[in-house]
Amino acid sequence: MGERRQAGYNFTRNRQVNTQGVKHASVVGTDDALCYSANELLKHPGVPKSISVGVTLEDLSCLDVSVLPSERIDIDIEFVARGHTVLVTGVISTQWHGSCRRCLADVGGDLSLEISEMYQKNPEDELIYPIANGMIDLEPMVRDAIVTELPLTPLCSPDCRGICPDCGADLNEEKCSCNPSVDPRWKALDNLKTERYYFV
Repeated sequence: MGERRQAGYNFTRNRQVNTQGVKHASVVGTDDALCYSANELLKHPGVPKSISVGVTLEDLSCLDVSVLPSERIDIDIEFVARGHTVLVTGVISTQWHGSCRRCLADVGGDLSLEISEMYQKNPEDELIYPIANGMIDLEPMVRDAIVTELPLTPLCSPDCRGICPDCGADLNEEKCSCNPSVDPRWKALDNLKTERYYFV
């Protein structure tokens, strides 16, 4: 939503979860860690307000990659009111966890997102987040930013050799004696090659 986000990834195996100093965001409400008064901002257009908060959120996943419910999400943003719009810019950072698409080993990485989004009362553009009951709820924006930037095909390393499809051995750890299996869909082409050689 809004301007395209820029994501940075740092891939590692077996990340540990950091939960120190975390606030747990729950439902929308005036006491929620991710809800802020839009009315106060709109009363002082052009005056920036910065916040820095760490929260946890549930149900942040895409395919087999996710941000764990206990994983800290750091949010460093600035609000600025422009007319009837509140512009929200800053950085969201956290860590994701998943499985290597080749060898299925546990992998994880750092996720850092630059965001630039707008909030309005009764917005007509679906790319603009709504101001509801005079409040700016950052949770939907944070969720959208993270889920759309989770890696779809993570690897434990670029040169991961994967798993043998016949015996299941992790080829990064050991060699196997299996002969490479041939996809049966290519057998028809092999027959054509044989027939062509026979008639030449």
